[in-house]
Amino acid sequence: MLFRSAGARARKVGWQVGGDDPRSGRRRVDINSYAENLDTLCARAQARGVGVVFLLLPNREDLERRSPDPAWRPYRRVMEEEAGRWQAPLVDLRRIFGSSGYTADQLFLDQMHPTPLGHSLMATAVEAALGTVGWPSRSVRLTPPEAALPRYDDRFEGKGREQPAGDNPR
Repeated sequence: MLFRSAGARARKVGWQVGGDDPRSGRRRVDINSYAENLDTLCARAQARGVGVVFLLLPNREDLERRSPDPAWRPYRRVMEEEAGRWQAPLVDLRRIFGSSGYTADQLFLDQMHPTPLGHSLMATAVEAALGTVGWPSRSVRLTPPEAALPRYDDRFEGKGREQPAGDNPR
């Protein structure tokens, strides 16, 4: 973490360049590039005989439910669909954190980064998911999808005024 003098504001990295700043609106990675990246990762892993486990990572807002329609929802949907297309295990850590009985303060250091307790829950969930597919005695296998990768619309993309990369909103 960078420390700055009083009054200086660190640039926040979020789902959209600028985060909540009114100049935001350009995704760091557009939804179709994200889908293509996941698809390429699976294709390359499958070609090498390597398995993939998808993790739907939680954040503080998942527990506090402050936004009825968060901007990351379309990306999670793409991940769920890619896991299904490749018949890969998917671990929904949002559900694990939400049903754990722990508070957001117990599970997160900030908005996104888990505490040691949060990491412990994640590790246990991944271990359980791998166990359901027979790992480690049986490898996690991917099955190439028959259908082409779909195209996605992202209604969050392009909202607000774009700002040049590296511009630090004040």
